[in-house]
Amino acid sequence: MIPAGFVRDLRDRTDIVDVVGAHVQLKRAGRSYVGLCPFHQEKTPSFHVNRERQIYHCFGCQRGGDAISFLMEMEGLSFTEAVRELAARVGLEVPEEFGRGRRSDVESDQRRERWHRVMEEAQAFFRRMLLEEADGAPARAYLAERGVSRELAERFGLGFAPPAWDRLVGALQARRHSPQDLETMGLAVPRSGGGHYDRFRGRLMFPVLDVRGRVIAFSGRVLPGMEERKDGGEPAKYINSPETPLYRKGRSFLGLPQARQEIRTRRSVVLVEGNFDLLAVHALGHPEVLAPLGTALTPEQATALARLGAETVILLLDPDAAGRNAARKDFPVLSAAGLGVRWARLPEGRDPGALLPGSERDVLEQALASAPTFLEAALREAVLGAGESPEGRAAAARELASFIAAVPDAAERDAQTFRAAAALGIARHVMHREVEAAVRTSRSTVAEPAGTEPRPAADLEVPAAEALVVQAVLSSPPLARTAAADRVEDLFVSEAARRVLQRVEALVLEGSGEAGIVAEDLLDGLADPATRAWARGAILRAAEEGPESAAERFARAVEAVRLAAEKRRTAPLGPRIRQAEASGDSGAAVQLLERKRQAVKAGGVKKIIYGGSGPRTRRVAGARGRPGSGVVRSEGRGGRRETVNRT
Repeated sequence: MIPAGFVRDLRDRTDIVDVVGAHVQLKRAGRSYVGLCPFHQEKTPSFHVNRERQIYHCFGCQRGGDAISFLMEMEGLSFTEAVRELAARVGLEVPEEFGRGRRSDVESDQRRERWHRVMEEAQAFFRRMLLEEADGAPARAYLAERGVSRELAERFGLGFAPPAWDRLVGALQARRHSPQDLETMGLAVPRSGGGHYDRFRGRLMFPVLDVRGRVIAFSGRVLPGMEERKDGGEPAKYINSPETPLYRKGRSFLGLPQARQEIRTRRSVVLVEGNFDLLAVHALGHPEVLAPLGTALTPEQATALARLGAETVILLLDPDAAGRNAARKDFPVLSAAGLGVRWARLPEGRDPGALLPGSERDVLEQALASAPTFLEAALREAVLGAGESPEGRAAAARELASFIAAVPDAAERDAQTFRAAAALGIARHVMHREVEAAVRTSRSTVAEPAGTEPRPAADLEVPAAEALVVQAVLSSPPLARTAAADRVEDLFVSEAARRVLQRVEALVLEGSGEAGIVAEDLLDGLADPATRAWARGAILRAAEEGPESAAERFARAVEAVRLAAEKRRTAPLGPRIRQAEASGDSGAAVQLLERKRQAVKAGGVKKIIYGGSGPRTRRVAGARGRPGSGVVRSEGRGGRRETVNRT
């Protein structure tokens, strides 16, 4: 069991703005902080973090929670791991009984800890082989030949897997790690006749680390003449770990811990293809460099780059057909994530790794500084390749259209369309037609992999007046006593709003919410995910409004709720009035009309909320993505007021 109050104390001591700010660029906005959501792709910030309430919430995809759930989502930690991480940050000692929770949770945490130890000890074995053992001499010589110093090798944790079939398996089994764990972590391969052998043999080893600096995988570069194959064929130049419970290749990068801070500082990242390319670019003065481990760049990786703080991606790929094809595939993925893309190329067909032995820093600097945008480079290539024939220009137009279609901003697409048409010497409307066709094709045929789309927004239709009642009570919890005494929630149409208000009333009446509602106390009492998401948004809106004038807002909203309820009750009178008139029963019709007139005598819901005869509304400029994104300013005889725009 988790000790009573420990997690609450941990949350109270944790600054959620600092925790989230390590992953998301945040800016102060009122009483909250806002930034681009790390869980879905967007260009207008809808992700909010509130230090006072210790919660985060995205008004776009509805994801939210506290500092613990944020670490679990962002870093793939279990609940226990996230708690231990935060406790270490704030100097709290985790009680021993913390680990005595549900058996399934404990076993899962134990497995992950065991797997991490396996990877750490494998890394220690490989490093010892490279730096200390005689077996590592060929690897050390190869690194020297490639211009990699010992200091650089140690900075990236390079190692060496000896060519023997079971050196690693034997070493880790001697340390009481099971063959099954080694196989699960991709370090060992089962033999057909029983037992296991090393996956990596005769290879220079590059560890792949997660955002916390833990080893989750390896990339092995074969050394000439080292690895044996049973079929006698040529070994693969690179072998990477298979996917494991700790490693997803479409979400990881080589060099992440070494580049992370520099990417945030420089607001850009250099993407290269090979492991030695990465070492070279880093050593020659650009530590903001990453390599995607030989896979096609995924939307998850592009989103991760944006989360790291990159605004521009510089593609520095090999100057061959494979490199050009990779750039063409990477551009749409990066552009969809809102990233600017430049395409750098080295002179004379050289690859980045070739610059390190001669320390050719000036060559690298020139290539990066003069890198054109991807579309500029693609346009230049298309014009050169089109020739003078109509067929060549048509083919070039189609190719460029596929790139322009990947630009999210419509105005920029239009500008690029005009530029392409002028460069190719074709009519603008023809180029525009090609681009629009490419846009339609990409939307209908390209499906985003799992995890790149935002979670569906909570499909909750909450009437404006009911939402305002809840927000007023959250702004000033003592109002919950009035709401409970008058049974306001019984008049609600929205089940979500009713449950949230009832939960607030319960907290206040039991004495734990009078001075202020603790977000976790409110949310923990709501089982439905959609209701919890709506409640988080209400908490943030209430925090922005503050307690000032909460009583007045509450009274107006409650009166509007009462009127709406009365209108619903009297709505069936309409058909009865028409029936009485049709049958000639004027007496009954008059009585029914009087009942309806009395029911709506006060005016309408809007009149009660705003005052006067009704509001004239205008949307607040730039309101999208804020807790007040549904807010409109209203000017009536009752003066200017604000309420939630539900249209």
